[in-house]
Formats: sequence, C-alpha cells, structure tokens
Amino acid sequence: MSDVPARQKAWRRGPALALFFLMLTVPTSYQPVKAVLLLVVLGGVLVAAVRDRSLRLAPFVRIWAAVMVTVGLFYVLHGLFQGAPGALRMATVYVLWPVVYTLLVAGAASPDLLYSLIRVLVFSTGTIALYAMSFVLYSAGVLPAALYLPLDLGQRIGFYSGHVEFNLYSLSTLLFTVPFLVAAALTWPGGREAPVRRSWIWVVLGGALLAVLLSGRRALWLVAGLSPFVALALRAVQPGKIRRLTRRTLIASACGVAATLALIYLYARTAYGVDLGVLAAEFAAGFDFSSLDESPYVRRGQFAAMMAVWHEHPFLGAGHGAVAPSFIRSIEQPWAYELSYVALLFQTGALGFSLYAAGVAWIYWQGLRIICGASAYATVMLPTLTGLTCFLIANATNPYLAKYDYLWVIFLPVAVINCHLLEQRAQRLAGAERMRVESA
Repeated sequence: MSDVPARQKAWRRGPALALFFLMLTVPTSYQPVKAVLLLVVLGGVLVAAVRDRSLRLAPFVRIWAAVMVTVGLFYVLHGLFQGAPGALRMATVYVLWPVVYTLLVAGAASPDLLYSLIRVLVFSTGTIALYAMSFVLYSAGVLPAALYLPLDLGQRIGFYSGHVEFNLYSLSTLLFTVPFLVAAALTWPGGREAPVRRSWIWVVLGGALLAVLLSGRRALWLVAGLSPFVALALRAVQPGKIRRLTRRTLIASACGVAATLALIYLYARTAYGVDLGVLAAEFAAGFDFSSLDESPYVRRGQFAAMMAVWHEHPFLGAGHGAVAPSFIRSIEQPWAYELSYVALLFQTGALGFSLYAAGVAWIYWQGLRIICGASAYATVMLPTLTGLTCFLIANATNPYLAKYDYLWVIFLPVAVINCHLLEQRAQRLAGAERMRVESA
C-alpha cells in the first residue's frame, strides 16, 4: 500500500517529464504529440489549482509574469493599430505561451519535480549527443541504415577538408545544456547534494562536446568556450565557505574538461580529419562583418533596415509583428529577422526593450540572490544561469526565443526562483506560527 502514492505521483509527473524531454530532443517537430501532453499537464495544473484554491506561484513571480504578459499584449495591440502584418502571429510568442509557461512553472513548484526536470535535461543532452553521433556515423557510411532512426530533425551534413558540418534541430538545445553541464562539472559537489551524479555529468558532457565540435556551428563553439568563464564568474558570488569546500573539485574538474577536449579533438582528427587551424579559421570568419558571404551580408542589411524604422518610432517602436520594408527576409514571415534583439528594439522601441530587459534582469537578480545565500536551490541555479546567459548570447543572431519549444530557457530559472520563494514564504509563516504559539 505504501507504493500507491509513489505510483500516483509518477503518473502525474510522467506527462510533464515526457513533454520536457520532447521539447529538448525534438524541438519544432512532432507538435501534435507535444500538444496532447501539454493539454494533459495543463489539465493537471488547473485541477490542482482548483483543489488548493490557488496556483502555486510566489507573489513576485505572479507580478513578473503579469508584467511580461501585459507588455506583450500592449505591443501586439500596438502592432495591430500600426498595421503590422505579423501582430496576431506574435501574440502566441509574447502573450499566449508566457501564460502557458507560467502555469507550467506553477505545476513544477516542488523540489522533487524540479530536480526530476534537471535529470531529464541531462538525459536529453545525452540523447541528443547519441543521436547526433549516430547521424554522423550513418552519413559517413560507418553505421548501417538498419541501426539509424531517421527522425524529423532537419538533418543536413557535409564533410569538408579539415572539418565536418552538420545540423539537427536539437543542436539548438545544446546552446543551453552544454554550458549547464560545464558549470555543473566545475561547481557541483560530490555525493548526494547534486541532483545528478558527477559521473553521469562527465559522460554526457563528453558526448555533447564531441557533437558540438563536429557540428561546425560557430554559436555552439562560442557558448561552449564562454561557459567556463560564465560559471566561474557566477561562482565568485557564492559564499566563501562553499567556494573553499569546492576548490579541489573545481581544479580537478578544470583539468578534466581540458583532458576531455584533448581526447575529443584527437578522436575527431583521427576519424574525420578535423584540423584545429581550419576550425579556427571557420570560427574567425563568422565574426568578419565586412565579408560578402550571405550570412554577414544579410545581417548587415537587416540591421540597417530595422534601425531606420526604429529612428521613426524610437520610444514606442512599430509594434510586434512589424516589418522593415526595405529588407524582407522571408515572404511567408516578413516580420522574422535573425538579429532578434535589434528586431525587438525596432518593434517595441526604447520603452518596450527596457521593460523586457528589466524582466530578464529580474531573473538574474533573484538568481544571484539564491547563489549568494544558503538556499538549497543554489546548486541548481548556478548552472541554470550559466545556460541562460550563453543561450541569450546565441539568441542575438538567431531568434530561438520566438518559438514555443525554446521558451523553457527563460522559464526554467523562473521555476527555480518560484520554488525558492515559496519555500522562503513557508518558512516565514512557520516561524510566525511558532512565535504565536510560544507567546500564547
């Protein structure tokens, strides 16, 4: 009989964990399956809210979500009044999905479920790395077709002199999860204090770094390279006692990361002829903004066109879904631009851009407070903020956050903050009740 509550809890969590797994491993694909799971999860959240007569959201999280949704709604309406062709389409990104994710945050308001989501994140990263390598081996003629599973992930690959380049939709997930794992490897203590064993972190990180190296995607190379420095910067705000306790772990982990990278490069050079000089040249070419290659040329054109429109509406912007007429990137979605932050500025103006930036700054402020304090969630928050920082850097030149499957990047740290604030509130109420009883 004692196993019944555990089984019931597993059945309730199963759809949520499955949904998160699919969002990470097959983003933008298999949407009907995700839609069914999402409805099941939202139904469970709403049933629990009716039963408890309240959503499990901390007051500050409610205010943050309300402000973000209100700002989004205002700029969608502003876009409609300005005749922006994509205003209604953008309502899903800036109004509907934030509401949905806020409900999901309420559903994840328990330490057990939150740590389960972190485990799914690690497992999903391993799954992505394993599938990526199976695709590379299959394309190279090493893996038989009978052993390769052709998922709908936009597979493309090219074998070139000195490097390999391939694409899968799921590689974008690694923009968050690889920095997360690097930070976890550098800062998580051993034993049972961490949500995932360090041995599993290292196994998954090794596979993920190999996929990153072979992918040929400069954004992945950039965030993987930056992630140790972001993690160390966040570690610097930890209490001195915690830093001293994890100093040996940090040094050993740094050596481990260096050794892992050396082994990965040795394998890539032996198996695929990858050359470090070619990789360095490819990486540097991505930052040559004077290049006449298609990608830099397109982004230069986008920047000039959007800034010209912004100068006409500097304070309020042109509204969500607005188009810069002098540069149309897509006939189907002319309001979509790779330079996502420049697009946000020209569509929402200085006011809207500042409000959205303040919303992100609030996440960092609360996250740093958790890391600085003695919260039980500090262990999870540090790698989560590392992943968020690196993902936001990559998002500057590719609008990942304009898709439902990637908004979890924003709301996962919000879920950690929500759990922390709810726990603090419960402790304050319990303390007040004890004082009342003692004084009676």
